[in-house]
Amino acid sequence: MILNKIAFWAEQKGIKHSHLAKKCGVSNQTFSRWATNKTQPDLIQSFIISQELGVKMEELIKGEDE
Repeated sequence: MILNKIAFWAEQKGIKHSHLAKKCGVSNQTFSRWATNKTQPDLIQSFIISQELGVKMEELIKGEDE
């Protein structure tokens, strides 16, 4: 599932979900749904998340660890 590692990477990088939600222009509730795989962000939001977390899109999509 796309971005199934959002919560993992955010915790590893010390970045709060509220920060990422704001950067993506969505509510904390929407971001929480992404982080728990209930829904998925669009491509642009996925790119923003990858940039903020400092990881490649592939790492988020495939769930690969560093």
